[in-house]
Amino acid sequence: IKIETGTEASLTSGLRLSDGTLVIAGLAGALLTSKDNGSTFALHQDPERKGFSQLLQSADGNIIAVGNFGVTNLSQQSIH
Repeated sequence: IKIETGTEASLTSGLRLSDGTLVIAGLAGALLTSKDNGSTFALHQDPERKGFSQLLQSADGNIIAVGNFGVTNLSQQSIH
């Protein structure tokens, strides 16, 4: 099955948030989200095109991103 993502960036990490949202991150600042269990994805492009290598969700629900920019919290607006 081929799923359209809207990006050609390499995808490096993914997780399912506590609310069920799937989040996949990649190089060139690509963030993909799906609220329908992966049937479709919305592309959210980081304006600075920072490459993501890992995503984690903390106990308080925040999303922590790791990449060539270091470690940072992602805003909820960047993934919803």
